[in-house]
Amino acid sequence: MSRLRRLAFGYGIGGVAVIVALASMDVDWSEALAGLGTLDPTAAGLAFAAFLCHGALNACAFGALLQGFSGEARVGDGAAAWAASVLTKYVPGSVWHIVARGALLSRLGVRPAAVLATGVIEQTASLGSASMIALALLAPGAGGVLGGVAVAGVVAGIAVVAAWLVPAPPRARRARSIAAAIFLYALAMLPFAAGYLMLTSPPDVRTFLGWLFAGTASGVAVFVTPGGVGVRESVLAAALQDLPGLLAIALVARLLIVASEVVLTGVGAWRAGGARARFAGWREEAHETSNAVEVVALGVGLRGDGYPNAEGVLRSLRSIDGVAVSDRVRWLPVDIHLWRVFRGPLRERLGLAWILGSGSLRAAIEGLGAGGHVCYVPYPAVFALWWLSWVPRRFRPTVIADAYISVWDSAFRDRRRGGKEGWLARVVRRSEGRALRTATRVIVDTRANRDWMIALFSLDPERVMAWPLAIDARRLLALVRPHRARAPLRVLFVGTLVPLHGIDVVAGAIERLASNPAVEWTIVGTGQDAHLLAPVLARLPDGRVRWIRDWQDGEAVARHFRQADVALGVFGGPGKASRVLPFKVYMALAAGLPVVTQRELSLPEGVPEPPLVAVDPTPAALAQSLEELAADQEAVRRLGEAGRRFFERHLGDERRRLLWSGLVDSCVGDSGLL
Repeated sequence: MSRLRRLAFGYGIGGVAVIVALASMDVDWSEALAGLGTLDPTAAGLAFAAFLCHGALNACAFGALLQGFSGEARVGDGAAAWAASVLTKYVPGSVWHIVARGALLSRLGVRPAAVLATGVIEQTASLGSASMIALALLAPGAGGVLGGVAVAGVVAGIAVVAAWLVPAPPRARRARSIAAAIFLYALAMLPFAAGYLMLTSPPDVRTFLGWLFAGTASGVAVFVTPGGVGVRESVLAAALQDLPGLLAIALVARLLIVASEVVLTGVGAWRAGGARARFAGWREEAHETSNAVEVVALGVGLRGDGYPNAEGVLRSLRSIDGVAVSDRVRWLPVDIHLWRVFRGPLRERLGLAWILGSGSLRAAIEGLGAGGHVCYVPYPAVFALWWLSWVPRRFRPTVIADAYISVWDSAFRDRRRGGKEGWLARVVRRSEGRALRTATRVIVDTRANRDWMIALFSLDPERVMAWPLAIDARRLLALVRPHRARAPLRVLFVGTLVPLHGIDVVAGAIERLASNPAVEWTIVGTGQDAHLLAPVLARLPDGRVRWIRDWQDGEAVARHFRQADVALGVFGGPGKASRVLPFKVYMALAAGLPVVTQRELSLPEGVPEPPLVAVDPTPAALAQSLEELAADQEAVRRLGEAGRRFFERHLGDERRRLLWSGLVDSCVGDSGLL
């Protein structure tokens, strides 16, 4: 459709709405023209002032909202851009006001993503506040509801003013700017309503205002009409046919609103010119004083001893010269473990779903305002990425997503929940693919996992990297185990008892070595496959196997590694077990322990084969390898020392710092952020 046709279409809808309104009212034109002559000029002037105040409050609200999402402009700069471009809302499509102020703000260094985010929130706030006011006024028993709304508004206003006056850190200042903006959008409805009441004296003020705001909400919702022209008038006409002179009131009110917007346009254009010159100087000064790249960490993240990767990544980023890290992640409590929640009661699952969904939406919106920065989204990154996937690509921020394992694979295959082909599994798989395709870069843990996720989710191979996981290995690297002469081989298994780890293989090896006093066992963990282990242990003599089911923190796990001679990896066979190099293998290598694991495994990019004891994932093969190690303690010592050297060279902090430094540089270069 050509531009001229789009213009005609938009204005045509508004015209049809007005014609329908007039037809439904059975207008007496002579009476309408006579009504115009009876309007009090003083009342019209006051109404104009009220509409001007309404527009000014909306402009200030946008300025505060923009400041909350981007530190690139003052409140006055955002307000000036809003006012200078306000008349563009009468171009059909209801997006041109956003586009026009985006063009103005881009000259001040504000990125389009921040403009888009504020535009969406502005429209939502306008539609929501108008709708709630209409419902409060028109609902039965509206008097009490209206009083409650008024009291809540006063309390909210006092809270916003108080918060604004109290000194706060940058993150809190951004939050209160957004809160102030929402309050100002709602407050702007008061002079808007006052302007209409100065032009008429309806017998039922509450009903009149209720339908006025219902018409306003309809005008916002019917986005194809230019500035809601005709929609508000048609709603008023249909609902208040008995009100004399309503047509004259609606026409005069619309003309006064447009006149106030013309004044705002002039003031805004004058103010925006000065802001542009001032802001250019600020940017030049900032560029001269600092060339640091800011990495903004966003999303709902997991951390703690069970999920150490995100904190390790942030630690690596902070160690890079020229990189500043802003941690805005909503971290879940360290005692939350996804596998437990997945198997827990429905209430816990719904609670976690709400936190992940709402927190990730907030992170996505905040990411749209992180213009000029690189965003890092920790695991599980797919929730924030899914929200961002609905934003046009040109407005999305530069995002590095930590997706080292698949949520779909963990929830529906590794732990056998929902069925691989169930409807819920299909929804999650497709949603995860959509989300990951949104990221600028996707980080996974091994080469095999990279290839698998590229094929499953149709990812761009150039955007997916397989890098070592991040752990805090300082405690483990400092471990020194005492020399033990001719003592039993102490075998340690640490991990959740799930199919990935091959619990049936471990249980079978324990049973095969039940009569061998040269091998002792410590099992740390529990899970859905605990039933495979319990019967075997029940048949063994006391003291041969120690099973610790309680959750162990990092310090306790380090003690277990210190007291062990050999650590076990995974034995789940083909599938996911062959694509991962789990945290516990990293930990064992750092602690200087030999690792016995299945032969089929995968590694990060650029990492050579580690000094592991590789076996077939069968009870017989595992039992045989442990008997051989129990008979050769010198080999145990050599393997442990080689493993620690391997970790420090290929999986440690320095290797990770170099990788992330190169990635940040490449993202900055590709996106033109500097």
